[in-house]
Amino acid sequence: MTEIEHQGTIAMSAPEGLPLSDIVARLRRYRPRDEFGDPVKHTICDEAADQIERLRTPPPQDLSRGSQDVLAERRRQVEVEDFRIDEDDHYTSGEMVWAATCYLQNAAVAAKMQGLGLLTASQCDERGKSLPKPEAWPWDAEWWKPAGQRRDLVKAAALILAEIERLDRAAATLETAHEK
Repeated sequence: MTEIEHQGTIAMSAPEGLPLSDIVARLRRYRPRDEFGDPVKHTICDEAADQIERLRTPPPQDLSRGSQDVLAERRRQVEVEDFRIDEDDHYTSGEMVWAATCYLQNAAVAAKMQGLGLLTASQCDERGKSLPKPEAWPWDAEWWKPAGQRRDLVKAAALILAEIERLDRAAATLETAHEK
């Protein structure tokens, strides 16, 4: 391992064959400095370490396709849509629950239409994709993205998972505060 001084920061190069756990640890220790000389709190190195850890953790094989799809959607929300977990913690008025409810309602209407024989599954999916933003939708219309009955159920489940995780983090924070 060599360290290289570059613009006031230490850059590290890793030898080939270095275990991923060592690379992750080194990425987390790397702290470039801002224009005032203070260490930057969150860097692209932290993001890279997070990504390596996620990629190293394969999804459990005993999960159903639906469960895997929900977990993949949750990951997509964080990684592709950039809905970071720390941002989720600001949604304390039920926004994620309301968003999930909107997707669930869209899927429920499709199921009802199919059950009554009024529309086929593909007709419901096409109709559902073009529905306007529901009144209960908590965010801007650009984020309302219905995608068909099954996909809407997956999105709803991922939003519910995000809310459960937020509640768990809030409870853990409260417990920590009470211990002090």
